[in-house]
Amino acid sequence: MVDLRQLRWLWRRFTYRLYLHTPHWKSIRDYALRTAGYRCDKCGERAHLEVHHLFYVVGGKSVLWHEGLDCLQVLCHHCHSVTHGVQW
Repeated sequence: MVDLRQLRWLWRRFTYRLYLHTPHWKSIRDYALRTAGYRCDKCGERAHLEVHHLFYVVGGKSVLWHEGLDCLQVLCHHCHSVTHGVQW
């Protein structure tokens, strides 16, 4: 039997991965990096930068396609991993 919660989670993950390859996301990502001065917001590192979504939903609606800088944070790979609970 199929677990609907797991199926929904897989679908959201799949569509999010597709979203990360859109010109819209690449433009928002580049803007966030420029605004942050190409530095990690936590440690100041300049290499291996990633843009982290602080949240995905506001008022019950997805922020994808409507992101503002208030829901994004520039992090280096290490700080991004720590933010997601990966132990080093």
